[in-house]
Amino acid sequence: NWIGMEHSDGRRAKRMVYYDFRSVKIIDNKIRENLLNKGYYKPEEITGNEVNMSLYRKYMEKYLANRDEVNSNMTVIVRQLEATNTGLPLEFYFFLKNKTPKEYEHHLADIMEYIYAITSDFGLTIYQQYPEQ
Repeated sequence: NWIGMEHSDGRRAKRMVYYDFRSVKIIDNKIRENLLNKGYYKPEEITGNEVNMSLYRKYMEKYLANRDEVNSNMTVIVRQLEATNTGLPLEFYFFLKNKTPKEYEHHLADIMEYIYAITSDFGLTIYQQYPEQ
């Protein structure tokens, strides 16, 4: 597998993040204005009763495809997986150009940290199980 990856045009990155169902909703004016003000979308791109998760998923796909570290000639997809009792999973699947371990891990961490950081801009919450008290 390693030799095949070394000869390919990218090293696969595949991560899942679970989102709290209670935060998935049709956007309100506050979320809409926030998405417009932060430049995630243009006014004509948000029409009707948009769901925040759908907007987030589409934005993240576009974001990944436009990153210099990501090989956009290979598969770039953010997809919803089957719901679980620990939230709604989104899978982030893409290929990084730099395959050396240290650089690969740093680029992947930068991308995932951005994914975590902007989640709340879309009115979404990452699922986190709290210890029972």
